[in-house]
Amino acid sequence: MRFKFGANVGLSITTLDLKVSTYEDYYLEKTAFDNSYSARAGVFLACILPRTQGKWSIYNKLSLNSFTAKNSIIIERCYLFPTTFTTDINFTYLNLSHFLRYYIPGDKVNAFLSLGFTNGFAVQNKTAIVTEEINNSSDQRPVFIDPVKSFNINGVIAAGVRINKIIAEARVQEGDNISPSNSILDKSTML
Repeated sequence: MRFKFGANVGLSITTLDLKVSTYEDYYLEKTAFDNSYSARAGVFLACILPRTQGKWSIYNKLSLNSFTAKNSIIIERCYLFPTTFTTDINFTYLNLSHFLRYYIPGDKVNAFLSLGFTNGFAVQNKTAIVTEEINNSSDQRPVFIDPVKSFNINGVIAAGVRINKIIAEARVQEGDNISPSNSILDKSTML
């Protein structure tokens, strides 16, 4: 068995999609959150499996990543007083990822497919919601996702390409929600 160890840095683009089951928070489902662009850094250990001609490996990565999502939506709960909801989400996770990775070798470009899971430990989790009525009254809920899980597990499917030391990867994660409450369900897509 051969081992490869290294560091990686890059850009993470995260899209957040929330589903709710309570009428009180239905505006969250209607809110189209902007993509989150953030730096990502980590270290990896690839265990290249013997007798696979370097095509199969167990890839482990420890990384720190964050995402922020902010958006506003106007909901007309009453035709006289439409309400603007401004939602602000800020999470930072320390992730430990484990993948079974298959490399498709090429001369200058190597493609790969990964299947695995990631464990996320919340280092920071801040959420806020501000509601503003048209008559200029406002209300701020400092936490609208309460409680927030400090640990989550997500299944991951990923595909990517490697050109020399540059890697581009797209992944879809699904699994635990950011809240133990079943009233708010989340799905994230990360590039």
